[in-house]
Amino acid sequence: MQNIADYVKYYTREERTKHINLKSPCIKPVYGKSGSWGNKGEVIKTKAGQKQKARVALSEYLGLVGKTDKYNHLCHLCPNDSGTLEICVNPEHLYFGTASENQLDIPEEVRKETQLKRSRAGIKSQLEKGTHVSQTEEGIKTSRKTMKKIQDKLFSEGKHINQLGKSGFQRKETCPHCGKEGMLANMRRWHFDNCKSIVVET
Repeated sequence: MQNIADYVKYYTREERTKHINLKSPCIKPVYGKSGSWGNKGEVIKTKAGQKQKARVALSEYLGLVGKTDKYNHLCHLCPNDSGTLEICVNPEHLYFGTASENQLDIPEEVRKETQLKRSRAGIKSQLEKGTHVSQTEEGIKTSRKTMKKIQDKLFSEGKHINQLGKSGFQRKETCPHCGKEGMLANMRRWHFDNCKSIVVET
């Protein structure tokens, strides 16, 4: 019998998904026999147990041996994947694939939402532990260096608040191209060199 790792390595995704039939119904992960863990016919309680049931079902269906690992995954093509309470164990909804194939099977919007949740959870954990980059001495130094670079650039361009002053933004200016008058900040954005009245010679 062929090993799962060799099967994934030497067969293309197209060959490994030939048996897929999503028109067949999902099958619940239930115990095959009674024991201290539960009664026959009951849904398997643990996620690890459900995944093992699905892996064994697909291995027997394809006549393979071995286990999945971080390189070779058990991939779902139906909605009842590892993110649900009851994982589908129908071998016609499963295939053995690589980690990247497993990720690409997830809809893009779900993948982005999951990444955002993990990112937020990681930042929250770091903040609670006091290890976030904004709380470390190196992070504070970096922030100060960045702020200094921004200030130096504004000074060199004559746009720093200390050079303009608050009153500088409040004073009114007149556009030489259209004659409109307005506050300096808005006039700089919409008039002067950016004025729509400027005639461009072609």
